[in-house]
Amino acid sequence: MLIQQSVNQHRPLNKTKKMSESETLFEVEAILNRRHNKGTVEYLVKWQNFDSKDNSWVQAKDMVCPGLIEQFEIDHVMHETLNPFQRGFEAECLKDAMLENGLKFFVKFYGKQKLEWVSNTVVRAECPQLLIEYYENRVEWEK
Repeated sequence: MLIQQSVNQHRPLNKTKKMSESETLFEVEAILNRRHNKGTVEYLVKWQNFDSKDNSWVQAKDMVCPGLIEQFEIDHVMHETLNPFQRGFEAECLKDAMLENGLKFFVKFYGKQKLEWVSNTVVRAECPQLLIEYYENRVEWEK
């Protein structure tokens, strides 16, 4: 779970293991995200014993933590293929709806800051009461 970086690159400053004058090893606590930057895969790294403000993007080729990368990729694929309910989240409320490739709802989940679009079929099965409340709050009654 170590990463080899040039000392001149932006990384946490006071770390333990010194490889040579130009290289230092930093321990990776977690991989938080992945992106493609100029044709290169990069991972957003949380460094062991450093604050989140020190998180940084690191090229995959510079990382020496295959177990963490593999687990991140498995979780990333799971995130893309399973809906939030299948990942163990509970819906808090429905914020919005759109009709694009079928009806979808913008759902707020407990314990998550990021809202997710979820298909109408899943919402009806997993949280019918929230669906009823969503429509009740938007119906305009005539007298």
